Amino acid sequence: MSLWWTFWIIDWFVGRFAFKYAMKADTIEELTTSTIAQLISNATGIVVAIVTINVIQEYSSLERSMHKVKITE
Repeated sequence: MSLWWTFWIIDWFVGRFAFKYAMKADTIEELTTSTIAQLISNATGIVVAIVTINVIQEYSSLERSMHKVKITE
């Protein structure tokens, strides 16, 4: 779960930087920098999605295993 938070925070910061930088960009170089930052943000967003899928699959598997366990009193 900490891996998910790490990539989510990176994605959030890079995305904010890209947006704010693009809004004040006046030159091609600045627009290029904001585009690169947005590409990095998109890539980390993909990693976040993959990690999310893995977490859900692991939890689902654990839930199935827990369902099979019989509680005896």
